[in-house]
Amino acid sequence: SLPHQFRMPARAGRMANRDVRLLRRGSTTATALLFAVTLLARVDAYFDQTSCSGELCVAPWAKQPVPLLRWADRPALCAARSQALGEFVLVPCNATDEGQIVASSGPNGWLKSGGRCLTTATPTVGNVSAANRSMFFDVCVDPAADGRQRFELPATGQGPIRAGSEEGFCLTVLANDLQDGGLLRLLPCEPGSLNQTFFVPSAADGSAFVGVNLGGWLILEDWMWPAKMLNKQISDEYSLIKANGGPGDPRAQKMMRDHWDTFLQPRHLDMIRRWGATHVRIPLGYWLFDAVYNEDDGFVAGGEQYLARALGWLKARGMHAVLDLHAMPGAQAVDQEFTGKQSAIANFFLDAGDNERGQLAVKALAELVLRYEKDPATAGVVVGIQLLNEPTFKFQADTFSFYEAMVREVRQSLPADRYLIMLGFMDSPHTESAEWLFGKRGGGPADLA
Repeated sequence: SLPHQFRMPARAGRMANRDVRLLRRGSTTATALLFAVTLLARVDAYFDQTSCSGELCVAPWAKQPVPLLRWADRPALCAARSQALGEFVLVPCNATDEGQIVASSGPNGWLKSGGRCLTTATPTVGNVSAANRSMFFDVCVDPAADGRQRFELPATGQGPIRAGSEEGFCLTVLANDLQDGGLLRLLPCEPGSLNQTFFVPSAADGSAFVGVNLGGWLILEDWMWPAKMLNKQISDEYSLIKANGGPGDPRAQKMMRDHWDTFLQPRHLDMIRRWGATHVRIPLGYWLFDAVYNEDDGFVAGGEQYLARALGWLKARGMHAVLDLHAMPGAQAVDQEFTGKQSAIANFFLDAGDNERGQLAVKALAELVLRYEKDPATAGVVVGIQLLNEPTFKFQADTFSFYEAMVREVRQSLPADRYLIMLGFMDSPHTESAEWLFGKRGGGPADLA
């Protein structure tokens, strides 16, 4: 569900209706065309602001509230103004450090910190091209009048920062000076150099972002861990733990904790960030929450501390997370490894006890998000949650009812102007779910996912 009014353009709607008629005649080509047209229509509607007003027009989960300049090779290190040296240095990113709030007045303008602007030092006569250039912070002037305070930022949000007054010179991290507090200099630009590649502040007026899924970590699936599972005919996490003695066995506990500890490391997030992703989706099982955990379900407890650690790593890199309730008690989908324990019956929708525990898991997830928000190490990282992953289409009406109840419940603590709620559907094509969502758009923030 979108954070603002959903409106499909009339032309796209006419095309979609035509392709539905073709689809009913069994055309495979029409199926693909319908999907493409529907997707394009929704993309167009997503960026259509004509029926939008207020804060929800700007998706809060896409904003960069503090415009830090991050080094692309190690996104946890940021450019900052040294109060002691009065120069530009590389230090661990800290959004509360005013010296790191380096805002630009435009793509060819100031880099400012603490009310003063980064300035290129005048080069020594006769040694213009060879020497590296030092920089310092000085009283801001018109960058058009004084090119020493004019810098060209990469249009894509990632790339070199070029000095406006010195053609061919770029902001550079010295290769032999990477420790905290290392000085930054202007050196001749080298295309593709990681030492000259930075993430620059993005505009805070968009709704789109790039994200990746961190599957196979806090929920195990056989195809994501073939050496331990698929190659040994072990299909799901429950079966893997059972094969190692069960959740109370030290062997199973050590196996799971070793996996949680090593599967995701800071270097992996650095790589993801360099690829251009700013958000990650983290699948979770209901057994992560103490309020729902029961050893009789067959899962090992203790994964939450590794989740909290990862959120701290994400914060250091200016990244965000959506926490996805991927597996529900009794299974919300049939014969699927991602439910934690494959089941021929979707008991989450059939057993009142399983459904009640699932609702408790949603509430526990919302409480966990609030706990992270109060912790300075993880505050601001979680931007949303997902209530169900791929619930079976057979229980579509029950899925709607679950969402109606849980969105209202969650919105009491996670407001729509701060947190995204993702809703998953498995109807194909998504006509029934789209109609249901369309009917919810007028209900106000409590109905906005």
